[in-house]
Amino acid sequence: MSRFLRLASAETMNSLKTSRLRCVVIGIVCISVTGCAGPREFLRPGTSAAEADAQYAQCRDVAEERYSNPVYAGAPGNIATGVGTGMMKGASEVIAKYRMTGECMSERGFVLADVSPEEEEILEGPDTPEREALVAELYARGDSE
Repeated sequence: MSRFLRLASAETMNSLKTSRLRCVVIGIVCISVTGCAGPREFLRPGTSAAEADAQYAQCRDVAEERYSNPVYAGAPGNIATGVGTGMMKGASEVIAKYRMTGECMSERGFVLADVSPEEEEILEGPDTPEREALVAELYARGDSE
């Protein structure tokens, strides 16, 4: 009987390890899939790619500053910093900062649009009438998030 219990408990431990491994694999797959979504660009008519990049860098700095300040009421990540450990805590921090950066860009009149690889190439290129027309078209579609 004792031998049976040892085998059963070993089986239970293996089952728990397998369940944990499954959760980790599912988490990695979910992160990978969301990372494979098509390109997205912050757009605003009359703004070059270089200007948009500079605005994004400023907003990223603002988000970093706001996230680091526990007094800032709009920082959803500040609640999450006390919850979880390791990878999940880091992931919630990255998500919170990304959202804050998006909010800042939105406040500055940008929209986040899904773009095709061909559109992305035009958008990253020089300021041409073709680029400006594409920006106006994508901007008119509105925020895709």
